[in-house]
Amino acid sequence: MLVRTPTVKEVECKTLLHTMNYERGYPEYTINLYRGCLHACVYCYAPSLIQDEREWGEYVDVKVNAPEVLRKELRKVKKGVVFLSSASDPYQAVEAKYKVTRR
Repeated sequence: MLVRTPTVKEVECKTLLHTMNYERGYPEYTINLYRGCLHACVYCYAPSLIQDEREWGEYVDVKVNAPEVLRKELRKVKKGVVFLSSASDPYQAVEAKYKVTRR
């Protein structure tokens, strides 16, 4: 059995808060603090949403500046419901080190 070492990469994001357009009206926004996920759950829908040539479950990009970017963006938008981590797990193992969800 081939065991691969997962890749964890620190990245900086330009934006974080994205508008969602559900007909029911909620949630209005989504944020993803991580890109990718190390769980690799077989039932996960996220790999179909993300176009990346890396193997799902073997990488995670940590948006290290996410809390600062979000604070700036929240000043500019109307209040609304936020879907936290629509395409990743906000509390995967790397959160213990980076704590971007907690901040």
